[in-house]
Amino acid sequence: MKAVVSQEEKLREDLAFSRHFIASEAAVRDVLCDVRSWLISTNILAEVHGTTELVLAEALNNIVEHAYALQSPGQVQVNIWPHADHLTFELQDNGRPLPAWRIETAELPTLDCEVSDLPEGGFGWFLIHHLTQALEYERCADQNRLCFEIAINEPTKP
Repeated sequence: MKAVVSQEEKLREDLAFSRHFIASEAAVRDVLCDVRSWLISTNILAEVHGTTELVLAEALNNIVEHAYALQSPGQVQVNIWPHADHLTFELQDNGRPLPAWRIETAELPTLDCEVSDLPEGGFGWFLIHHLTQALEYERCADQNRLCFEIAINEPTKP
């Protein structure tokens, strides 16, 4: 028996963004360009473009740099679905699992130190946590799945 798909679901499916690529810095740049073009084509507020690009750049670069570190680059899937008040994102890869503490931690690294001792990284998860809603991570059958939402019409979390 075939499920009945509403007009809204069909429209959302038609407007969805989906890309499958091999993890690399160059591929991430290409996907980010494609996402920007897609956002423009769907008439999503320009204010959302920067937030979307920043969050995706952080998450996708984490996949390239950490999930696939010390192993051959693997597959990455990016899916985005527009809704009336938010965008839903799903990122999938087969790299190493995300450490449990990373998804729960949303604090900035310590900046109370000498300039020469400032951390080089550690800001990405803070940004992802603070610019998204409904952030969820799961590891199932050797696959990482990160899902989150970005508000379209509402301000982001303080």
